[in-house]
Amino acid sequence: MQIEKEAIHSILSFSSDVIVVFVFLAIGTLYAFMAGKKRATSLLISFYPAALILKYLPLLTKLSISNPSNSSEALIQVGLFILILIPIHITLNQFVASEFSFSKIRKFFESLCYGGAFTSLIILFSYQVINLKSIYNFGSGIDSLFSGSFLFGWLLLPFVVLFIFRR
Repeated sequence: MQIEKEAIHSILSFSSDVIVVFVFLAIGTLYAFMAGKKRATSLLISFYPAALILKYLPLLTKLSISNPSNSSEALIQVGLFILILIPIHITLNQFVASEFSFSKIRKFFESLCYGGAFTSLIILFSYQVINLKSIYNFGSGIDSLFSGSFLFGWLLLPFVVLFIFRR
């Protein structure tokens, strides 16, 4: 219970972490709202194979740096991740068939949920796949939320969002 209290306290105390999380939330929400449910769904799903390919493909493990020491090495790793993510996203987009409803309020709410799932994946993968501490280091509350025992829940969250808004 102490971990949850510490996480809530650090999130509610206005810090740069809140701004970074809200920027990711806004980017994810805008992408879902503007590009549509089909592309937002394929983007969320494409994070998983892209992370596995980046982390475990033998050639890429030699190219990527497991613990980047400066921001340029971390940005190279992010670029490599995006380079892997885009073809998977385009391919999966051909197989996904779903659109938002005609209600603007429901579309905004679903886009916001997709943005939250996008944000959780970005932060989770910044801890587990790409070490971005040389670019930005989150506070202890977010550190405790995205590591250890909560890892499975954060990996499952995008699938829960996709399941709830599947139609």
